[in-house]
Amino acid sequence: YLLRNHINGKQHRLLMPLYLGDLTNVSTEPAWHTLCLYVDPGIYFKTHPEYFSMNEKGQRVRPHSSTAGGSLCMSNADVKRISLEKLRTFIKQDRKKFPKEEWPILYDISVLDLFPYICLCPECRAIVKEEGGGEFGLMMRYINFVAEGIAKEYPDILIRTLGYGLAKVKEAKTKPAKNVILQVADKFVYCDYFRPLSHKFNDPARETFEDC
Repeated sequence: YLLRNHINGKQHRLLMPLYLGDLTNVSTEPAWHTLCLYVDPGIYFKTHPEYFSMNEKGQRVRPHSSTAGGSLCMSNADVKRISLEKLRTFIKQDRKKFPKEEWPILYDISVLDLFPYICLCPECRAIVKEEGGGEFGLMMRYINFVAEGIAKEYPDILIRTLGYGLAKVKEAKTKPAKNVILQVADKFVYCDYFRPLSHKFNDPARETFEDC
């Protein structure tokens, strides 16, 4: 049943996978919605609220949890620097902990869940405008900084990020770096998995896929 339905990696949270390939071997927990792993609000929010998302009232927002309800200020240079340094730490820890044949080659840096935007501060909004009006370009500038930085030291490492909930992906001027994987994620609230993507019921999901 699992093989028939292509559930042969870590797609199913309740069952052990039948095998683990290189692109499912993610050492961090969580494996998605990981921004707080790189810039931890428990460490930084009190002293550096500017590292986190600004809302429409001009207030900095602390994420509601480690995986949801907030974001980072992706135009902030320190946020980029801290994220790159944290990634270096993860890689060094994994390569010390695991034998070489088990070293992860993929690390996830992806937006948190249940939050409608990345950051509304003037600097981030200016980048959004430069990028064509959507937040994908803002996110890719942040992701590419980390990805291109780590490639100089670890050319085998890939960075995965989520590509859903981000409007105007095609219009963004900044494209993913060579070592970035864009994972297109369906919004399960409107996708019918018993019908193909081409079915009319799945028009919103198909449009999201085509936008990426």
